[in-house]
Amino acid sequence: MSKTQYPNETSQALASERNPAKSIIDTDEILTESATASWVKMSLSGFRKLRRSRRGPRFIRVGGSRLIRYKKSDVEEWLSQHVSQ
Repeated sequence: MSKTQYPNETSQALASERNPAKSIIDTDEILTESATASWVKMSLSGFRKLRRSRRGPRFIRVGGSRLIRYKKSDVEEWLSQHVSQ
């Protein structure tokens, strides 16, 4: 069982209402730039070139312009659009 134990379903529902951001994160994983490049089997520098040339997947800037993150669903969509026939 998880660290947070709920005595009944009502308590669990109330806990999820208090933290709606958790449900968003659970459904769509956020990946770092290096983790994403590794996942699609590319070098980090090559993956960055795709982002800079606007040919890569949609990305999120966190903390100004220094941190780049990717939603897993956006990367999956981008991959599906670039499958060879």
